Amino acid sequence: MMLQAVITVADDSMSAKARWQGMVMLAQPGQNGIWGVGVYENEYVKQKGVWRIAKLHFYVTAETDYDAGWLKSAIAMEGPSALFPPDRPPTEVYRSFPGVYIPPFDYKHPVTGQSLADIPQPPDDVVGRK
Repeated sequence: MMLQAVITVADDSMSAKARWQGMVMLAQPGQNGIWGVGVYENEYVKQKGVWRIAKLHFYVTAETDYDAGWLKSAIAMEGPSALFPPDRPPTEVYRSFPGVYIPPFDYKHPVTGQSLADIPQPPDDVVGRK
């Protein structure tokens, strides 16, 4: 489910960027389900009059056990898959709940016009931010 879209279309109407809030429901056979939330930061291009996804990035911000819920369960974000290892290093290193990470915004502040791409992050000694 993708909610609360903020879509910015380029002046030439050939590309766009969008920020969405996302809810996910995950499950594996024989295991309990997981609720998750996060932020999408996507890029789009228009080719021959059709909008296409150029870049899709989902930042997991929190996951919890389906039955226990948010009050009683915080599931740590998993690292890279051992079974299907990535072919490239991650584009960003961050922690999900209970850590805090605010994905950079692709648009400017609507009142001040200042960039929101480099907002200060809360300290997190696990990934070395100060």
